[in-house]
Amino acid sequence: STNEQQLVKLPTKEQTAAGERVITALSQLVGQPRAEEIILPIRGGQARGAVDDLHLGMVHPLHGEAATRAGAHVKSVPQDVMHYLVKAQCFTPDALAYLDQWVPYDVMEMTKAPLPAGTFPSEVPPLPSDGTTASDPSATSGLELAVVPQPVGEGPEVVKEVVKEAEVEKEVVE
Repeated sequence: STNEQQLVKLPTKEQTAAGERVITALSQLVGQPRAEEIILPIRGGQARGAVDDLHLGMVHPLHGEAATRAGAHVKSVPQDVMHYLVKAQCFTPDALAYLDQWVPYDVMEMTKAPLPAGTFPSEVPPLPSDGTTASDPSATSGLELAVVPQPVGEGPEVVKEVVKEAEVEKEVVE
């Protein structure tokens, strides 16, 4: 009925602004094409997939430039946004370790600590793409990486198993 349709809860201005901060942070951390290809959308507070430490480092589109040197791209992400991204399972265990080495707070502790209620939206849609994808040569260093899907409601141990399975499949293909 029409009354039920009117009950759809829209994000608050604060949540919309927080969603924009999340998009900005992901663009800084891994570049917009990789963020859209692997992580976004975030639905129900959970990312579609997780990036690994190589996405944050060696295959970052700005690797070796001032924007990423000495973890500048990690240090520039506000702590509350990083907490949201960690809770949304945007990072593999290796990526969490990478992040942890560049910030003055404990990224690993963020996996356990709850987010303050209502500060971030549960949904963060992808932005309209600029036309590049992570598979475009201009968007990557040319190394191919597998997307590591995040099993819903499972911990890092399951992710490691998924990675091992992917590596075994890759060996069989080669």
